Amino acid sequence: MKNKAVTKMKKNSALLAQRNETGNIRGTFRRKSRVRVPSVGISPTTLKIMEENEQILKKYGKKSSGQ
Repeated sequence: MKNKAVTKMKKNSALLAQRNETGNIRGTFRRKSRVRVPSVGISPTTLKIMEENEQILKKYGKKSSGQ
């Protein structure tokens, strides 16, 4: 199991080296895009929308159950 992980790491490092040699712009763009994806889910506007949706669900959920 450990040997497989080591060979995978070696292959990945070789791929990264090839990317860097061919063009740094592509390599850095891919790394940055990976970092940006999770930050979108935690953005303040997204949190506001989620809170508003929860309030709406609570408001109309109570009314529908009361009827």
